[in-house]
Amino acid sequence: MNRQRGMTMIELMVSLAIVMVVIGAATTAYLKLLRTYRTQGKLAESYLANLTGLEMLRYDIETAGFGLPVGLAAGATYSEANDSTVQYYNPANLNDSPNNAPRAIAHLNNSGANNSDILTIKSSAANLFNDPTSKKWSMILAAGSNPFYPANPTVKLWGITVLDPVMDFTINDNFIVLDNNGILQPAAGQWSCYTFNTALPNGGYYANASSLPYPTSNKNVYYIYGLDNSTNNPAGAHRMPFNRVDYYLDKILGPPSQFPNSCAASTFTLYRSTINQVDGTLNKAPLIDCVRDFQVAFGLATNLDGNVNSWVQTLAGMSAAQIQQQVREVRVFLLYQEGLGDTAKLPGQGFSNSGSSDFRFSGTLNLGDQDTGNLSSFNPATGPNYNAKDSQYRWKVLEMDIKPMNLNSN
Repeated sequence: MNRQRGMTMIELMVSLAIVMVVIGAATTAYLKLLRTYRTQGKLAESYLANLTGLEMLRYDIETAGFGLPVGLAAGATYSEANDSTVQYYNPANLNDSPNNAPRAIAHLNNSGANNSDILTIKSSAANLFNDPTSKKWSMILAAGSNPFYPANPTVKLWGITVLDPVMDFTINDNFIVLDNNGILQPAAGQWSCYTFNTALPNGGYYANASSLPYPTSNKNVYYIYGLDNSTNNPAGAHRMPFNRVDYYLDKILGPPSQFPNSCAASTFTLYRSTINQVDGTLNKAPLIDCVRDFQVAFGLATNLDGNVNSWVQTLAGMSAAQIQQQVREVRVFLLYQEGLGDTAKLPGQGFSNSGSSDFRFSGTLNLGDQDTGNLSSFNPATGPNYNAKDSQYRWKVLEMDIKPMNLNSN
């Protein structure tokens, strides 16, 4: 006689309920773990991307004014930015053309998206990440300065016997010439961009300097600074005797969209855009995503002794010479979204609105203060365009203190 019996319906349902509870708990734990993994992964990804972008910003500010003419010959003019495709500012508002000396740093205060700032850097090196020629520079010596070409002016080589692959000019590199006072050397009354037609070294000098402007006294030297080359500028046209890069907030929604859907609706992308030498349009490059605000402050040495004694939030009204002589430090502040949002929670029930420990509010900007005066924009709970959904995201303020290396008080 078979004494085995099966499970009753009640026992089966109880067992099934227990299994479902276990599976549900495991699923909840797994989803929480997956969300944590995605959040931490996004934090690491954002950190690396932000680090790369901020190093580019740091480099641009440090090289502001490198190879920049302090003036143009009489009658010489140039063109600059001409682009109407940016939503929140007009790049032409930061132009110094047609005949003013270019400012190493130009700035629009609270004039961009979310009342953010716009920062413009002008130098020959501002195009370095697109064209390595903009890193190159050298000197033109007067005739009689060396034994190899005693009758001609000569250009110094850094590689001496062979061309230095990084610093020495090569064929089809475009460059400008400045005299020993920093004045752009013209051709037929206009400024001119010159092109190397050969780069044959001989005893530490180029062999083709006789066709360039040159000093008439061996007590002086002229300087040459690279702008680009024929590979990156096939047309060979140059609107500006320098390169320029603009930093600003924008949001390109497409189609196709260039804005990540993981960012809070109140954020933007920080763009780094170089100005096209051919037509003045912006070569737009997204740098850092999910940025709520971008602010800049400037430390000035108004007594011209090199020591910062005044902080300002705008360079409005300052000439190119004053910026060159007085700007000693630049502080950049970014309010940005850190990692993914906790959108599973209802608006107003997510992260704290007070921000991270990086927030340091004081209300004014002075020598002892590390923040800009427009501090309300750095608080997600009171800043521009704040809404309850912003509490579903982590917010952080990043500060950078940068010293321009090519500005001086002479």
